[in-house]
Amino acid sequence: MAERAAPPAGLARRSPGALLRREDAAATVAFVLWMPIFIAMVTAVTDVTLVYAFRANVERAALDTVHAMSRGEVAPVDAEGYLRERILMGDAGGVAVEATLAGTARIVVRRTRSAYAYSLFERIAVSGEDLVLARAEMMAEPG
Repeated sequence: MAERAAPPAGLARRSPGALLRREDAAATVAFVLWMPIFIAMVTAVTDVTLVYAFRANVERAALDTVHAMSRGEVAPVDAEGYLRERILMGDAGGVAVEATLAGTARIVVRRTRSAYAYSLFERIAVSGEDLVLARAEMMAEPG
């Protein structure tokens, strides 16, 4: 009868209990469990950043527009087009502008639809249809 060769050192026979106690894949399991949470957090931060960057951009454009109106460079009827040209990101078509000039240049920018249609935060946190994005007012310069 031929003798059996001993198995290589790494493949030694182990009992089923020893296989259950192995921790070779513990890091992989932790990675698989935690990685979706980290990806969701990064996505949420990016989403909120885009929404607030758009709002800051609209506010800056409203201030530029009301300043131009107060100096007489832009008439109230042209204020909406002037403001839309200055919105650098997002959906400039998703805003409605109310502009008046009666001693004081006043502008109110309202959202008519979501600036970022894919934004989960925008849909949850600001679901109202008549949301004021920016409001600016400045005394008209004499002239």
